[in-house]
Order: sequence, then C-alpha cells, then structure tokens
Amino acid sequence: MHGMDTNVTRWYVAVVRLLLLLTAVAKLLSVAGEARFLAAPDPVFLLPTRAVLLMAALTELAVAAYLTWGRSPTLKHGILLWLACVFLVYRGTLRFASPSTPCRCLGWVGDLIPVPPHFLERGLEALLIGIVIGSGLGLWRLRRIAPSRETPADSNPVRAG
Repeated sequence: MHGMDTNVTRWYVAVVRLLLLLTAVAKLLSVAGEARFLAAPDPVFLLPTRAVLLMAALTELAVAAYLTWGRSPTLKHGILLWLACVFLVYRGTLRFASPSTPCRCLGWVGDLIPVPPHFLERGLEALLIGIVIGSGLGLWRLRRIAPSRETPADSNPVRAG
C-alpha cells in the first residue's frame, strides 16, 4: 500500500481494535456479575444471556488479537466486515423478535454510561455501520491497488491460432 493509505489503515485498525477490546471487557465484567438478566434467555439465540455475552466477548477478543498480530490487511478488513455484519444482523433480529427488549450488548456495564439507553443503542449501531463502511472501503482500496494477476498475453481476448 501507499504511505498515506497505510497510515489511514493503521489508524482505522487501531481504533476498531480499541473499541473491540473495550466492548469485550464490558461484556466480561458483566458476565462475572450477578445481574438477573444474565440468567434470562437471549431472545435471539434462546441461550442464557450470560452465555451469549461470553461468546460475543471471546469473538471480539479473537478478532482484536488478529488485528494486533495478523499480517494480512485484506483478512483484517474481511474479518471486521464479517463481525460488524453479524452484530448488525443480531440487532435487527432482536428488534424484530422482541421489539421492546433493548440490546444488552454491553451487559450491565452499559447502564453505567451516562446517556439514555436508546442513544447508546443507536450510537453502537452507528459504530457498527461505520465499521462496515470502513472495512468495505478498505477491501475495495486493497483490491484496486493490488497488482493484476493476469499476464499481458492472458488479457488479450483475441487468440492467434
């Protein structure tokens, strides 16, 4: 990649990695707690909310680890795009299956953030959409600057024969 592209990508990946680590810690702190909602079934997966938060936190930590030590920028953007899409589909399914149930995506730690719950939910959704856009653009830019795999002879549609 070119110099400025590399810097933008590094900053983007660093910011998303930090966000993933923060949300994973919030989920893990919640899982370690005793809030009543943790034992209730998640409206989407029908598993205890504690188990769903734990699976999400471990997934976020695994992605953050790859963002830290992985080598492939394409894979980094691809994993981020996949994860953000999975979380957005979960939120859409939750809204459809149980419209009155707020997303407890940060567990009880989300209750400590001094903003109304619906603002927090919309803010987290906006971040996910930002990750979809950022990673989609990152993949597009990587594809555009990647050298062509065709040789000049292969790209000629007319064959001498």
